Amino acid sequence: MIVGGKLSSQTENKTTGSFTIEWEGGTGTGSISATNGKIARIEAVKGNVRIDGNAYRIRNASGARLECFVDSADTKIGPEATLIHVEAPQGSFSFFLRDVNRNTPIYIPNYKVTVLPAGDGRCYAEVEREILSRKSRTKIERIETEPEVSFETAAAGRTFRSGSAWEETSACSKYRKSCRTAH
Repeated sequence: MIVGGKLSSQTENKTTGSFTIEWEGGTGTGSISATNGKIARIEAVKGNVRIDGNAYRIRNASGARLECFVDSADTKIGPEATLIHVEAPQGSFSFFLRDVNRNTPIYIPNYKVTVLPAGDGRCYAEVEREILSRKSRTKIERIETEPEVSFETAAAGRTFRSGSAWEETSACSKYRKSCRTAH
């Protein structure tokens, strides 16, 4: 099974997976944790980073790249899916492990961070360039360009039944009454 770009083993509906987080620049501290999974280990791939369990400290302004390994992960859709949490004073975020893939990397420009499958060698700048070249819009940008919905536009093309619920109820009661008197 492929999870987060790496071949994973599966036992009892749980898998192991891995992903890479890259910060473009800056220093800082933070931690990486998982809900419905366990962070097995974190390795510094790029930058001057100190790792202590699930905590990290980036000590140089040129950024960092961490590879994270997850045990007991659930990558299926549902309430038990593995959710990864990255907590840091500069900005915290979370993502589902199943959403980490090469075609749609997680890209958060406000924090200058990307999340990629382990083994994906692209740097933050390459991912940013690729995403911006797509010229796709965010959900908020799409919503803002859609026409305003009014009752008239929402009701257009819809058919409404004449009569009210009270009329239908009274018709039913008249029918029942006529059935009772007929017998």
